[in-house]
Amino acid sequence: MNISTTTEEEDIYIFFWCSRIFPKTSLIHLFYFAENFFSKKNTSAKVCNPIRIQYMYSTNCKDFFSLDCFDHAILWEDEELVWTALFRLEAYFQNWSNFKKKINIPSNIYIEHPEKIALGEDTVLEPGAYIQGPCILGNRCVVRHGAYLRAGVICGDGCVIGHGSEVKRSILFDGVQIAHHGYVGDAIIGNRVRLGAGVKCANSRFDRRKIAVNKISTDLKKFSCVIGDDTQIGCNAVVNPGTLIGRNCIAHPLVSLRGLIPSHTQIRGASDSSLDFSPVGTAILDWLRR
Repeated sequence: MNISTTTEEEDIYIFFWCSRIFPKTSLIHLFYFAENFFSKKNTSAKVCNPIRIQYMYSTNCKDFFSLDCFDHAILWEDEELVWTALFRLEAYFQNWSNFKKKINIPSNIYIEHPEKIALGEDTVLEPGAYIQGPCILGNRCVVRHGAYLRAGVICGDGCVIGHGSEVKRSILFDGVQIAHHGYVGDAIIGNRVRLGAGVKCANSRFDRRKIAVNKISTDLKKFSCVIGDDTQIGCNAVVNPGTLIGRNCIAHPLVSLRGLIPSHTQIRGASDSSLDFSPVGTAILDWLRR
């Protein structure tokens, strides 16, 4: 049974009204329970377009990240929109009193506002790296040659910023790896996320208007994305402004990502930007269409 037999407009209509008639206990949640439960047992999958499921997704921080071991979990409050932590960054840095450097800074590192930079134990700064305060780097981080950390960056423990990559006003959870020649601006990146070489997380619209997520205004003119724990994005992919990506997703190289992408989703190559679902999820979607 192939779920691609109806139009995208019909699917939007179905999910739009289902998400409002059955808010918390909807069949939408049943779909995700069945999808996530059976996805590990089924290797075959049908496909559908990302726009068809954009009304089914939560925007609570706990649906994206595990905050248990993150030193900066205070940036979030329960039951609030996940991107609101970006509004608190400036005040958070102003109230931060532990700008300690637990390593010796090599002479070939460029530092701006050193009094507002914190460096954790066993962190490695390679020659030519540029770090602009305020900035907090956790323990065992690696900042490669030529990397540029602009003001307002928080990195958890074990993060890697690759050669020639730029990070600006973003929150990186533990174990994030940004490969070489990447850009991450005004983003929140979950635990153990891996961004391949050349991944660009765009943070502004062409018209410079405020960015919306699923028609909800973020009140931010600069906002790139939220990426959930353990997601991997392939080389030279583009993440468009206002994109929310769930946990354990895989995006193939060269894709253009936008909108709301549920957890446990695989986004294929540029010529086939489709999502994989198990046969159980396919059957539920077909039943909802009747």
